Amino acid sequence: MIISDQINQYIDEAEAAFDQSDVETAISFYRKVQALSPGDAKYVSRLGALLYRQSEFQAAKVLYEEAIHGMNARNEVGVTLGNFHLGLGEVYLELGQLKEAESHFAEAEKLNAYQAMLHLNLANLYFEKGQYDKALLECEELLKLDPEDLDGLLGKARVYRQTKEFHLSKSVLDDAQVIAPENHNVEIEFGNLASALKDHEEALNHYRNASQISPTNPAAKYSMGIVYLELDEYPKAKELFTDVLRVQPNDADALYGLALAERKLGNNQVAIRHLEAAITAQPFNISFHQVLFLSQLDARRWVTAFRTALKARKILRR
Repeated sequence: MIISDQINQYIDEAEAAFDQSDVETAISFYRKVQALSPGDAKYVSRLGALLYRQSEFQAAKVLYEEAIHGMNARNEVGVTLGNFHLGLGEVYLELGQLKEAESHFAEAEKLNAYQAMLHLNLANLYFEKGQYDKALLECEELLKLDPEDLDGLLGKARVYRQTKEFHLSKSVLDDAQVIAPENHNVEIEFGNLASALKDHEEALNHYRNASQISPTNPAAKYSMGIVYLELDEYPKAKELFTDVLRVQPNDADALYGLALAERKLGNNQVAIRHLEAAITAQPFNISFHQVLFLSQLDARRWVTAFRTALKARKILRR
């Protein structure tokens, strides 16, 4: 079999697996494609997106870095290189490395990367930095490209929720629901708004609706887990975070949530293992280090607690 035929076969297998929501198998076939055709922009982008979806951020980071290095070595510039910088910036954003994310987004902008994704990621960056006016402006830029862009509307709703302009958040969500009446992300954001208003039952109803709309998407279960933590219903929270990790084993937020539940259930050593795994996935998340420090103190692991404190201090100085 010639290489091009083998590549096409692997792609067909990957897409068939993805259609069946078997993302891990899809990733394995795209890795085979990448091995046969290293540096091919189309396959790098697809594999990077799948790794990102599975919260395999370190693997996605390496993939994009190698692609950028290869293009730079060949003196290739243009939109494709910009999109790789965009993908790498998105990964750094998830890893909590905001300076690095901002740097790659700047490169993506210079190279005329995909504008809609650039505005969306800049909105997310500014949101994480607490620059909510800038985040809102990026959402507006996204909506100029398409007034019915769901990401832009949900981004606005999230900013308004964060700034406690709850009536504006609900108004935007109502518009989003008209555009997409059976959308899992809209239901989740309605749930997030209800949760911010401390209406836990309403929040749970929206998260359940989201889970019914998209049963294989773990985001709703994660959100329900957060609510049950707030309600001190730790066994339920533990079960939901565990369900998320069955689908996305490297999901740092789910590992952190599970660790919090285990701590409350008195399983401190188990909590420490989950926190260490969360930090492996997201090394610069200060909250993970802080709770790990407390857990290590509770376990009388003085030396490791001291080392964790030093690492947290370095993160705060970044």
